Formats: sequence, structure tokens, C-alpha cells
Amino acid sequence: LVLDLCDSGTVATINGPGNMGLPAVTAKAEQAVIANQWPVLQVPSLIFHLLLAYHITSLDYFAAYTAALGQMAEGPSAIRAAIAQILGEHHEVITVFERQSLDWTSLVLWGAPGFYA
Repeated sequence: LVLDLCDSGTVATINGPGNMGLPAVTAKAEQAVIANQWPVLQVPSLIFHLLLAYHITSLDYFAAYTAALGQMAEGPSAIRAAIAQILGEHHEVITVFERQSLDWTSLVLWGAPGFYA
């Protein structure tokens, strides 16, 4: 289950063994959850989920999650190359990506997705 919502991965620990929040109630042994741990920007979130969807076609969920985060961590040139490989050199997502004036080296920008199982 992928929850592409701001703070969708926030989990509040209550006074006891339980937790409250979407990951706490939806993650089970048979269902993993990928959710954002803090507010996210639209374009970095789109690109992470594009990479995640691409990797899920050939990897298990956790491996796809780590592969997508790994590509985001490689920086803007690697991210652009990955988008071009998946969608083609002239896709609109490339144009949108190139118009962003964001610090793609910042974990705060792209590191919000958490994996809950």
C-alpha cells in the first residue's frame, strides 16, 4: 500500500504497546505500507513514486523502495537519467524536473517515504 500524502507515515505512540496512525493500522505481515514521514513537495514525490513503480515491476517491495531511494540519493543527474530511461528523453516529467530550483542533494526534499511492515 503506497500512501502519497503529507505526513501519512506519522505514527503516534500511545501510552502502552499500541500505535495510532495509518501505518500502524494498515501495515501487516501480508501488507507493507510506504508512507511519507513529513510534508512533501509535489515534484520530488512524483519522481520517487515513478521510480518506485518502475522498480516494483522487477523487485520485491522493500528492494524496490530501497532502489528508488538510492536513485534519489544519487543526485539530480542520476535522477534525470533514470527518468529518461523509464519514460524517454522527451517526456514532460523531464521538463518539469529540469524547471525545479530545488536542492536535490537534501534528504529533507526526497527522504520522506518510510517503509512499514
